Amino acid sequence: MSNKQEVQTAVKLLLQNGFRLSPASLPILMQTSSPLVLVNKFLEQSGTGEGKVIGMAEILETVKVLSVAPSVQATTIDQRIPSEVQYSSVLRTPSSQLQGLHNFESQLEVTWEPVFSGKRLSDISDFTFYFKNRYEKLSKIIRGKRKSSSITHIRKLASLKERDEVIVIGMVTSKQFPASGGGIIELEDPYSETVLSVVVSKKDESLVNQFLMVMDDTVIGIEGKVINEERIAATALIMPDIPRNYHAKTADVPVHAAFLSDIHIGSKGFLSKPFERFIKFLNGEYGNSKIQKLGLQTKYVMFAGDVVDGVGIFPNQEDELSILDVREQYNTFASFLEKIPEDVSIVVIPGNHDHVRPAEPQPVIEAIYAPELHGLQNVTMLPNPSQVSLHGVRALLYHCTSLPDILNHLPGLKTEKPSEVMVKMLQARHLAPVWGSRTPIAPEPEDSLVIDSIPDIFHGGHIHINDMALYNGVRILNSGTMQSQTSYQKALNIVPTPGEVLVVNLMDLTPNLLKLM
Repeated sequence: MSNKQEVQTAVKLLLQNGFRLSPASLPILMQTSSPLVLVNKFLEQSGTGEGKVIGMAEILETVKVLSVAPSVQATTIDQRIPSEVQYSSVLRTPSSQLQGLHNFESQLEVTWEPVFSGKRLSDISDFTFYFKNRYEKLSKIIRGKRKSSSITHIRKLASLKERDEVIVIGMVTSKQFPASGGGIIELEDPYSETVLSVVVSKKDESLVNQFLMVMDDTVIGIEGKVINEERIAATALIMPDIPRNYHAKTADVPVHAAFLSDIHIGSKGFLSKPFERFIKFLNGEYGNSKIQKLGLQTKYVMFAGDVVDGVGIFPNQEDELSILDVREQYNTFASFLEKIPEDVSIVVIPGNHDHVRPAEPQPVIEAIYAPELHGLQNVTMLPNPSQVSLHGVRALLYHCTSLPDILNHLPGLKTEKPSEVMVKMLQARHLAPVWGSRTPIAPEPEDSLVIDSIPDIFHGGHIHINDMALYNGVRILNSGTMQSQTSYQKALNIVPTPGEVLVVNLMDLTPNLLKLM
């Protein structure tokens, strides 16, 4: 966002909250390099203005910055703004929607959770059933995007003529894209022993780029022309994807939900202060009047895994633990949650640090390890992944352990933008498409990592970086953490965003960002 756009947004935000900026103050605001941050901090302290005309002097005084003359350079203004102003919370819910009351009845419903067979891996047939189920689920979605009668199984290509137009659906087994351009993707389906080679012409650069972003083991559809019974020339790629015209469901009242993950209680790096501030926020005891009202109107809290640091997760972990017993870690987490109002509904799913099997889907954290947590009446314990309805808004919760695998598999993605990786999951309609990488996947009879039902909110974690996006109507959230930078992250130059919490207005899926450090 340019400085001009930021100033326009800041002025609009003031108007939405009942303040009019005096004409003489506009040039001064334009000289600051962070006008939106400054205005957000002012609104946190001031609430609503009811039509009041304000100048820059009042804004700066409110955020405890000395008044400045119009001639002062922007850099000088920023030097006079304390660091907590530059990194303040961003509240987007209009003040008119904040009643400051816990007056909404909880409407939490578990809409989907994985089914666990309890079966141990016995032979290769378990993998066959798993991948066949993945193919069937995703091919059904793709068939919904095209006329089923025009889709051909790979084995039937032998009956077609050269240059016949065809649509096939298959699972990607390999990709070859040489530097000289173009490429070949190999596909399989459960109904043929033939491996189909899909030729992507280097003349179609856009199509090449699309295929470059397809992951192994993804089920895709391809439009093309027959070369022979084992080869086709691709003309279009069909991903399972989220429909572009998808309209997310919203609540009919301005109730809010908070999304967190990666608390890591038990770690020496656990940051208790921002977590305590978050609990005060839910009790209406933190921040200015607007933040307090927002806290009292937050009815749901979602934890997407790694609520504790665990034990034995990586070599020499005990050197980084403040609590060495996993039961005590969960007990400590429960003691924090006890301070949250009882009418706030809480959901907890596991992550790779929690005391469950590492293979996904992961079952519920068992009561034998977390009895106090299971004993809290307002806490619902669910597997990873799971989907819940919050006042009619469907939220898919997944820890996102597969994020590093996808980052390593596709070009151009960045660790600091986890929402872009989550978009790739939505496009593939699968939470962990790549088999055999670092994310362990259990070969259950049903592939529970397929995104069957389209969520309105897709919430993940794992990478410790707060990020958000909107993709085809789906609100994507990746929560930050309540843990300081680990030695592992430092070695990889990963900079986490601790103490940041996303609080979504379920009436329009607009996210508010709380910065609690």
